[in-house]
Amino acid sequence: MTYKIDSALIQAFVDGGFSLAYTTENVAYEPTAGTPWAELYIIQNQPSVGSLGPGGYDDTDGFMQINLNYPQGVGAGAAKQKATDIRDYFLAGTRFTYSGQELVIFSCGRGPARNVDSWYQIPITVFWRSWVSR
Repeated sequence: MTYKIDSALIQAFVDGGFSLAYTTENVAYEPTAGTPWAELYIIQNQPSVGSLGPGGYDDTDGFMQINLNYPQGVGAGAAKQKATDIRDYFLAGTRFTYSGQELVIFSCGRGPARNVDSWYQIPITVFWRSWVSR
């Protein structure tokens, strides 16, 4: 079921309408020079037992790392506005579902910007939690 959590988060990003090309883990991607894009990484922590038995569930949490990549040398305003748009979309308490698997957002915020491989990058971290049936 954990692939459904990944799918729910990726679909949520797509449904957010951020108008950004994006790539996910282990997918070949060649960014277009001068065009903003995003990298999505989903990290799931080791689950803990939510309830015992074959009909029980596991308590699973983790985070989605969204790295916004904007052209260097053109200012930070557009990148910071997009980071705000994403933060406003992934509000604490928002629920997303994919193929019957639900997750809830616990928090979302951005980290410090940096220059990476000729891109101005702003990292955004979305913390989530889900309960996975066994």
